Amino acid sequence: YAFLLPEAYLKYTTGVSSFIVGRKIPEIQLFIDTLWQQGVDQAFFRMNPFDAKKQGRLAATYLLQSDSVVVEAFMSPFSVPDQGPSYDFKNGQATSNNPWASDPPNQVVLSDTGTFNLSYQIEDASVPDLINNLQYGLALGIVSDHIKIDGFYYNKSSKQLGLTLDPTLNPDTVGEIDVVAKPFFINEHIFGVQLESKWFDEFKMTNGFYGIAIDTSALDDDVSYRTEISDYFIISTGFHYAFDWANLVIAHMYRRERPYEETNTVYFNNTRFLHGNAVKLLLSDLNYKKFGFNTEVLFGTEEKGIFVETGVSYRHTPSLSFNAQLNLIQDFGDTVSESALSESVFSKFSELDNIRLGVQYVF
Repeated sequence: YAFLLPEAYLKYTTGVSSFIVGRKIPEIQLFIDTLWQQGVDQAFFRMNPFDAKKQGRLAATYLLQSDSVVVEAFMSPFSVPDQGPSYDFKNGQATSNNPWASDPPNQVVLSDTGTFNLSYQIEDASVPDLINNLQYGLALGIVSDHIKIDGFYYNKSSKQLGLTLDPTLNPDTVGEIDVVAKPFFINEHIFGVQLESKWFDEFKMTNGFYGIAIDTSALDDDVSYRTEISDYFIISTGFHYAFDWANLVIAHMYRRERPYEETNTVYFNNTRFLHGNAVKLLLSDLNYKKFGFNTEVLFGTEEKGIFVETGVSYRHTPSLSFNAQLNLIQDFGDTVSESALSESVFSKFSELDNIRLGVQYVF
């Protein structure tokens, strides 16, 4: 079951100040989330990872907003993660009815030993405590006619879950390893600065630098296996042009990571980020007579994959319209990977190409 609730909040405004309680999309949004949907600050609804939907921040927020300054401070005792596919654990296997779900591997190959089936068990007692994580942050925006500069610092939990894994060779079943998985959040220090410059009415440029530092004090040093834990810095650059007949965006994202090093600890790749270094092209609001067109192209320069979404609509009457959409996912990297945990998002979902046809009538 999936339920999307982008915003639900109470707001009191006096002068240039507002006090907000509830779930609301931040006033100062990170380009890394709005352009790339990475979920650094903002949680997303990820039933389909290539079509993520915004979900606001659940917090008590103070907002000061004038013609030249924006100040946004928040605090919350809860940390709401990304909402992804629901998994069902039966007979030691994790399954989901959602075709976009990234199932964990069912087998592991140990050199000189053989192939072992993996049987999973979730430690349910830990789940209720996952959202009870204090988070707070402050963002400051300076606004002029041509430039907007945002600086920010957030102390909060990651929007994606990690897993600690405790594997034990099953003495009763030959060739099987029992894996007890305990979910957890990684606490992070998120900081950075972003610049939006408007050169003339039709053209603007966005640049952002983001640092993500792991709070290692909360990690259990006794854990031998867990999902990958890394520090990151990310640079995003976007060019936005508004033609008379369409809007065009060309953007680039560069991400570097520094793995958290702990001897005697093994880390597995996770799905924290949809992709690494990438180039994106967006063409929207392209209209010709009764036709409308839009296209999104995402090329992962690190994973060597491409995602294309192209839509066309035809408005027959003011009330009746027809639309079609093509989704294409292609992996250009290695066809064989070491394990399912190390596959790119393009290779995992390369068989989910689809064409959608629809009719819309407005009464």
